[in-house]
Amino acid sequence: GEKTEESSGKMNVFKGAVMVEGLRQISDKAGEAGGAVIETAMDFGNAQTSMQNTMGLTAIQAKNATDVVKTVFKSGMVDSVDEANESVQTIINSFGDLANGGELQKLSTDLTGIAKHGGVDIKDAANASSQAMKSMGLTGQQATDLIAKGLQDGLNKNDDFLDTVNEYSPTFKDAGISADGMLSVLNAGMQNGAFNTDKVADAVKEFQLRLTSGQLDEPIKQFSKSTQDAFAQFKAGKATSADVMASVGKDLSSMPADKAKAAVQGLGTQFE
Repeated sequence: GEKTEESSGKMNVFKGAVMVEGLRQISDKAGEAGGAVIETAMDFGNAQTSMQNTMGLTAIQAKNATDVVKTVFKSGMVDSVDEANESVQTIINSFGDLANGGELQKLSTDLTGIAKHGGVDIKDAANASSQAMKSMGLTGQQATDLIAKGLQDGLNKNDDFLDTVNEYSPTFKDAGISADGMLSVLNAGMQNGAFNTDKVADAVKEFQLRLTSGQLDEPIKQFSKSTQDAFAQFKAGKATSADVMASVGKDLSSMPADKAKAAVQGLGTQFE
């Protein structure tokens, strides 16, 4: 839809900025190229040996991985072959079989750029992307776009966004919240005064636990009929906790402040 196209457009701009920055660095390095060519060739040879010995790859797999190392190095986003090698090894460790073939090159270049441009550790970015990919059924492209957009939206201002995605992606999936929905919830929570994304995600987890444990059977009765209907549908397996949460939120927004506060206290969560 339009939102997906808009998000994709933003990501293209973000990744484009990373590539332009890389190309600028390549031109800066060009003057130093002379005697460094032989040394760089030796570094690539060492990288391939490292791939085989430390990663347990076959000779063919190691060669393919080293080709990716060359691509990452030539992108200008890293300062050395060793750094490119470490980046690619990180991707292989985080994604495993999900990073086969051409996917390894795409993930490696995208995440190296995102880590550099977003000021985060590539291992953290890779682990968060991998978890989102596995638990939310995303493609590699969708997973890296998710991470890039979250960083671009300022969700990492307290340095916990990547940890939150890594830890809570399965929680949001279980709650019936999509990847885009997860970012929307985290954004809304932060804009409404939450200290960090972990607090927001934990509130979603707590609400879901209370729904499933029966602790909200009584408190939910103070909400509208539509919310009670959504709750009944949830208990019957025909609605998600996200549906109930959305209905509760709608009710709270239309209540007087004192009544809304009492309702939230009844829920016993960080819903506010």
